[in-house]
Amino acid sequence: MQFYHPDQGYITINGVDITQYDIRTGVFKGTITENIQLNLPSEQIENASKLAKAYDFIISNQFEKTQITQKGTDKQRGQGFQRQVGPKGTQISGGQKQRIILARAILRNHNILLLDEAKSTLDTTSEHLVQDSINKLMQSKTTIAIAHRISTIQVFCFESKYRIQMLFMF
Repeated sequence: MQFYHPDQGYITINGVDITQYDIRTGVFKGTITENIQLNLPSEQIENASKLAKAYDFIISNQFEKTQITQKGTDKQRGQGFQRQVGPKGTQISGGQKQRIILARAILRNHNILLLDEAKSTLDTTSEHLVQDSINKLMQSKTTIAIAHRISTIQVFCFESKYRIQMLFMF
């Protein structure tokens, strides 16, 4: 959370100033499994990918961004979790990257989940599916959502009696 430094004051989570947290995420050159796993069994990786709504596109090989001209693309069909995502995820769509990153976050099972435009590249159907998974995953936990789409925030605000019930409008 190093984009802006406050002129005064601070925000803490569990007593730690949030500027101390590194929130950079992304995918790196390697397989889908390597991008999700934390040296965990494949069953846990598959479960996390299901919660992140990534499992179906992984096993069905319905990748939204196929680069036919790139060497090796045809060889990757049918590889599922062993499919290479390319440097910085160049062989998958933005929405697929976000779901892989969400699967990684699910595996970590933290008490606080910070979502900064986490669903910005998802279509409406995928956004609702992912939101349902987040709601189930984060019951009795804290979710902080940053979004430009008011519909994303409204879902967070009105899903639970424990969340903010009113937003101010500009």
